[in-house]
Amino acid sequence: MILEAIQKIKIRLPDGSEDVVPPGERFEPKDPAVAERLVREGKARPVEVTEDRRLTLERTMDSLICTVRDEIQVGGRWKMNPTVEEIEIAIHETYEAVLQGLKKLSQYREIVTRWKDAGTTVH
Repeated sequence: MILEAIQKIKIRLPDGSEDVVPPGERFEPKDPAVAERLVREGKARPVEVTEDRRLTLERTMDSLICTVRDEIQVGGRWKMNPTVEEIEIAIHETYEAVLQGLKKLSQYREIVTRWKDAGTTVH
């Protein structure tokens, strides 16, 4: 279950350390019982991506990658390399995570920019 913090929440990380989730940030507790407790206590609320929001996000991300692709084609230089391949996998993962509400659109923009830079950098 994806949650959005209503107030500051202290969370324990897998390594035993603690972190703070600020109000408004989305996160996904590994333990469903923890998620339910946080909702019940009013510290977080479940986040559901509506169909309209999902379509808007899809269209925005598709438009962004097409725009970057067009910029690459105008420049005329593209070099496939292992870094580009890794970033392409991460682009797909980030795309899916944005649609699930786990990542932000700005994170998708950043990784698409990294992809462009990795493939157009002249070595």
